[in-house]
Amino acid sequence: KAFGSCSCDQVTLFDVYATYCYIYCMSTVVRISDNLAKQARLRSKLEQRSMTSQLEYWAKIGKTAEDNPDLPFSFIKETLLARAEIQYSDKEEYTFG
Repeated sequence: KAFGSCSCDQVTLFDVYATYCYIYCMSTVVRISDNLAKQARLRSKLEQRSMTSQLEYWAKIGKTAEDNPDLPFSFIKETLLARAEIQYSDKEEYTFG
């Protein structure tokens, strides 16, 4: 057997790539309560993001708050927003004077 439990004689580059994507790129299914799903669905519509993105956003804020219990929510939210703006916008070097 050339590749794990594969019964084929030859493994193609596609097989290796597909396995890599499955291991490193695929999402993980997580069960959440119906109540949390309803809240995320509603908020995601208001914020114009997907339900998954809304849950990821809440998780990121929650993790940051847990890691930094002394920081207020507004500071965490603004910091994450600033980091996203830097990451996804055109950057220009600031020139003093």
